Amino acid sequence: MGNDAVFRVDGLRKSFGPIEVLGGVSLALHAGEVTVLMGANGAGKS
Repeated sequence: MGNDAVFRVDGLRKSFGPIEVLGGVSLALHAGEVTVLMGANGAGKS
């Protein structure tokens, strides 16, 4: 699919104090796709 993303994040970073927990995350969601975010309980998916 091209650049027809309905939602896009580029270079997302998250830190708690000096600890970077996400670095450079990019995500593009397109109409009609099914996307799943998986991880252990308590991993911060929400």
